[in-house]
Amino acid sequence: MPLVCDFSHSFVNYMLNTGKIAIQDDCIYLLNFDLDDLIKQSLASKNKLFRIYDKAAFWLRHVPGVRAFSLCNSLALGSFHEESDVDVFLVLDSKAFFTTRLLIIGLFEILRLRPKLCLSFMVNEKRLDLNSVRLNDDVYLDNWIQALKFETTSVELINEFCNLNSLSINKRRLIKTNFVFRALPSLFEGVCRNFQLSRARKKSHELTDNSGIVIEDGFLKFHHNDIRPRFNRYYRLEYDEFLRGNRVKTYQQSLQAELK
Repeated sequence: MPLVCDFSHSFVNYMLNTGKIAIQDDCIYLLNFDLDDLIKQSLASKNKLFRIYDKAAFWLRHVPGVRAFSLCNSLALGSFHEESDVDVFLVLDSKAFFTTRLLIIGLFEILRLRPKLCLSFMVNEKRLDLNSVRLNDDVYLDNWIQALKFETTSVELINEFCNLNSLSINKRRLIKTNFVFRALPSLFEGVCRNFQLSRARKKSHELTDNSGIVIEDGFLKFHHNDIRPRFNRYYRLEYDEFLRGNRVKTYQQSLQAELK
């Protein structure tokens, strides 16, 4: 059974090489540990990932057709490690949604930000309601949305997003910039739409599990490994244990127990 843990391979190797941990029978044994070790590695990983995001954010502020964007997933939720992707949630202009997407993908390829930078979720300004992808008692999605901090061309746009997704409007959620919306000509939008939708649906059908994939006009969600069903179930189970006064497990510990 492979070892399952919350740390990156580089951190585990660092701890092994410095004699602070040992691994035996797929278990990690703590030999000599200082909290500074974890803090230093976590800070180094965070800075590395945020440098990628900051570079992407600079260019997104200048791409025509972009209405708003935010860091999302593990880095926004604070559950990242060195090998995590940098995920971005995008709100694009409905008149040139697929043209803008193609422009962003091409630009980030040239800048060599992909595949580390992942454009896993994007909607247009008319598809801001995420309740269509909500599961029953979706604790994960609630926290995912709460962790978003937008850079935007319009405060009203983010207010609408908050209202549609039952969030209290928090001004700290907005980052003021000189980010101004610029329309992108939609001359090739029809061709871009047909090509991208066809290609995305073909790749989705090739996946063993495509339950985390949503491919619709103006709403693209590419989460190949949607952990929400497991996470929400474990959350409820461990919360019930907590209410009974019992010791609870993290999501990773619950997943490891299931794998065994």
